[in-house]
Amino acid sequence: MTTDRPLNPVFILGAPRSGTTWLQQLLGCHESIATAQETKLMYQYVAPLYSRWRDQPLNDLDLWRRARFTGLASVISETEFLDLLREFASKVYESTLLLKPTASLVLDKDPPNSMHVPMIMELFPEARFVHIVRDGRDVAASMLRASRSWGRTWLLPSTYSSGEVWRKHVEAARAADKGGNYFELSYERLKEHPAEVISEVLSFLGLPCTEADGKALVEAATLPESEGGRSALIAKAFVWGPEVAKRGYQVSEPEGFFGDQGGSWVKWSGLQRLDFEDSAGALLKEFGYDQSGWKTWSVLEKAFWSFIWRPVIRRVKLKFTRLVRS
Repeated sequence: MTTDRPLNPVFILGAPRSGTTWLQQLLGCHESIATAQETKLMYQYVAPLYSRWRDQPLNDLDLWRRARFTGLASVISETEFLDLLREFASKVYESTLLLKPTASLVLDKDPPNSMHVPMIMELFPEARFVHIVRDGRDVAASMLRASRSWGRTWLLPSTYSSGEVWRKHVEAARAADKGGNYFELSYERLKEHPAEVISEVLSFLGLPCTEADGKALVEAATLPESEGGRSALIAKAFVWGPEVAKRGYQVSEPEGFFGDQGGSWVKWSGLQRLDFEDSAGALLKEFGYDQSGWKTWSVLEKAFWSFIWRPVIRRVKLKFTRLVRS
């Protein structure tokens, strides 16, 4: 079964714990948008093959000759290879659309997609990108909390690493800011004025929407806790394929996934603040986030924390973490 609806996917970009799932749920409640749970399509399926092709020494004839002209390039051209990747991804997006007959747009949300924007743009030149940015301190604090529970398998309990993840995702996502296919919004503004911001996003996607329409959509995407709250909403906002349905899986997110109100970074220690400042402080300032209550470090203080106290604390924390996880 196929669809004749055009496949120009929309990608939500952003760092983990930046509100990407909330934005996806809001948009997924629109009748014209089909979106699925994170398929990992781009970064786990397509990107490895794309990287293998790029690893071939096609621009170094001597090196390729020494490698005996091995690799897929010995039988197909780059254009053919990219067409194959595009066809595979398009089939997945086509299947997503077919699961929601009213939909005309397919929406892909996976934070790691932010790290593969050039590849996505090469495969889908007409793709559109919606980038949500949140205060990096709140993102890092949320990652730290998740690292102690449901996210312990993929997050490090490190303020420096968390800040670095935020910075790298935001900087990489901004590579999509070319032409008119990029829309950037702040999590804080979405939280304060959800109807207004959602109407702007939908208009960007070619789905005319007044602020009143946006308000109705936000209300439709808000379930009271008595009805399951945000976890239950994913069953409503997302499309689900037969493999999930036939197994009777109960669709939900782990405890602690939702409900992050932000602001807990104010309780960080001096070392944690310096760690974040070193890994992402410049980008935080570039976005103009409020610096009140954020310590300014003198040269002597930075030297003390960086070269004396920080190494001691890190060694102790590393040994403790290894002991707990062993």
